This record gives sequence, C-alpha cells and structure tokens, in this order.
Amino acid sequence: MGEQVRVDVFYERFPLALQRVIEVIGGLLLLAMGLYIAWLTLPSVEQSSTNLKLEERFDDRLVSALATAGHDVEVLPEAFSDTMGHAGGIVRHPDGLIESAHDPRSNGGAASV
Repeated sequence: MGEQVRVDVFYERFPLALQRVIEVIGGLLLLAMGLYIAWLTLPSVEQSSTNLKLEERFDDRLVSALATAGHDVEVLPEAFSDTMGHAGGIVRHPDGLIESAHDPRSNGGAASV
C-alpha cells in the first residue's frame, strides 16, 4: 500500500539520479497544473458576495422592509435568475402520495407517479 506502480519500460533503465530528476519535474508540473486551476477559479471567488439577493418579482414593500431591518438587499434584474437555486425535491407522504417539484431556473424537471 502507498506505493506507486510505474508502467514505463524506459524509466527503470535510467540512472537513479535521472529518475529523481524526472520525479521532481513531474511533481512541479502537477503543482503548476493545480495552481493554474486555482487561478482559473479565482475570478469566481473574488466576485462572491454575502448580501441578500432577491429576484425582481418580489414585492417592493418586502424589499424595503428587509432593507429597513438592516439587510443589505440586492435586487437582481430577472424574475428567475440563474444566479439563484436550481433545487429539486420529492416528498412521500404517509398516505403514499408522492409530490415533486423543481426550480424553473434549472434544466430538467420533476415528475411524480
């Protein structure tokens, strides 16, 4: 356990010093790929926010009441924004009735039988 298996007919023929150089270069390449992936995702992390987001279909009185209560409210310009949810759910009631629903912002659907 914990050992690597190399399937490389040339690697084992190389001197030990060259094998170590190859391993170091491989490790550096792996590290570079990880850093590159982290760099690609950085813009999405920088754009995250913690304010309360509501879609424009919410009543203006509710938005005002939330803001008055001290919430940092941001109203999104769409009635159903891709920024939100994408949830789905199924519930089975004790009497056997099955109900399902899905978020209209997401692809797919829900069906109950």
